[in-house]
Amino acid sequence: MPASITAKDLSLVVPYYAQPEEAPSSSWMSTLFGAATAVPKRRFATLLDGLDFTIAEGERVALIGRNGAGKSTLLRTLAGAFQPSGGRMEVVGSRQALLSVGLGFNKEATVQENIYLRASAMNIPAGDIRDMIEPVLEFSGLRDIANRRLLTLSSGQKMRLGFAISTMIQHDIMLLDEWLGTGDAQFVRRARDRMLDRVNGSKIVVIASHKHSLLKSLCTRGLLLDEGRLVFDGGVAEALAEYERLYPVDDRTKAARARKRKAAKAIERKVAKKLTPRIRKQVEAELRGQEARPKKRTKAAPETVARNEPRTGEHR
Repeated sequence: MPASITAKDLSLVVPYYAQPEEAPSSSWMSTLFGAATAVPKRRFATLLDGLDFTIAEGERVALIGRNGAGKSTLLRTLAGAFQPSGGRMEVVGSRQALLSVGLGFNKEATVQENIYLRASAMNIPAGDIRDMIEPVLEFSGLRDIANRRLLTLSSGQKMRLGFAISTMIQHDIMLLDEWLGTGDAQFVRRARDRMLDRVNGSKIVVIASHKHSLLKSLCTRGLLLDEGRLVFDGGVAEALAEYERLYPVDDRTKAARARKRKAAKAIERKVAKKLTPRIRKQVEAELRGQEARPKKRTKAAPETVARNEPRTGEHR
């Protein structure tokens, strides 16, 4: 059966508790007492509001919108982490969600034990987990510390471990919250190659990102979200244009960015101006040092020495 994602009037409403608003008090003691004795009120926030869309096999979809528009919430709902409170959602095909590479780890467990824990949470069979232990350790570069507890690892090592586990198996549907771009240069190159391989091998890709150049190069369709509602569905170029129309960059922001670029270029010119004479002097000093060194005297060839010595039986 072809992979697909269908959402009909999809909604997500979550409860939260907020302190009741009170008039400002003249005394800090009364303010503290009021905050300690006030009873929080239960309220509701609508994170997704009546979304309708269908994603067919072969599509690469970009989720576009400002911070808080609902992009990450929609990805988590599609991944099954959040259950919709209204409407209907149907996902056909296996899902791979690369949302938080450190999710599901136990800091008291070892690196190898965390591979089992994370892979089990991804519903990977036990037999397949045993086969992926060595490849995960090899890709993440953590083979030498496989028996160390996770809490002794750096944040970069944890990120590499989570990424290696999450991308070990190819799935039908890939859900991405931003593109991986952190870590040491060598790992970033390997991670980029694997990400491209997984994206090309997926039947459906849904990615949320603020990097418009990435979305244009990777996606063909864009869903523009605003306050949990779907306000545009079309080509990715048209969706990005609509986003810029809804939220134009004002003149003050443009001027601030221009000043920042101008200052950066001025710093580069200043540094280059200072470094160039210094480098020139260093090169000239090295050349003078080479010229001042005495040339090594070459030894005469053996046949030349023998030619100058008298032969046996000859008299001077």
